[in-house]
Amino acid sequence: MNTVLLGKTVKAMYKLSGKTLTQLADETGLTVDTLNNLFYARLQKPSFLGVRALVSATGYTVADLDGFMAHAEKLPADADITEEFTKYIFSVKETAPSVLPASTCKKTAGGTVSHEDCCLQVKTMNEEHEHQLDRFRATHLHYVEQLSESHKEQIAQMEESNRRLKEHYDHSVGEIKKAHAQEIDRLEQEMRHLKRLNWMLIAALIAAAAAVIAISLLLRRG
Repeated sequence: MNTVLLGKTVKAMYKLSGKTLTQLADETGLTVDTLNNLFYARLQKPSFLGVRALVSATGYTVADLDGFMAHAEKLPADADITEEFTKYIFSVKETAPSVLPASTCKKTAGGTVSHEDCCLQVKTMNEEHEHQLDRFRATHLHYVEQLSESHKEQIAQMEESNRRLKEHYDHSVGEIKKAHAQEIDRLEQEMRHLKRLNWMLIAALIAAAAAVIAISLLLRRG
């Protein structure tokens, strides 16, 4: 058994189920670590009963698992297997025949089958197919809704982060403007103080010069 392919397949089925790992662990009796080991091919010989329990818990059957694995074998190694399974589910829905051929009818012990019995068998098989495909579609829609909710949460987180960054930026800019305004006020005060000192020095020099002149005149008169 290709454990890597099995792991990728059951992991995709788990994602499509819309359930959490904890829910699957509770429903299957397997631990979360065991589930992760299965998903990432860390189990050399996965238990068939464990795999069947997991597949059943995801809402699918072992036959579904075989179909998914057969489809997964054809996919590139880097393909998004969950997305590819979603496409596969809808391609099966689109190509499913509305009426099955009469060759699918089970024959009686005598080797013949009546037209009425064949029609009844065909109708039953078609109803089973429709029921299964409708379940696939509902599972896919649930998966899409989960992705949508996840994206909404991510967008809300990004918007909240952006709001906080803007608040931090506005606060930082405000603090810088405030600091610049305070520095400008301090420089203007120093300039006014220096101007006053300059005028006082000029007045002192004029007074000193006048005193010198007065003293000179007094000395000449004497």
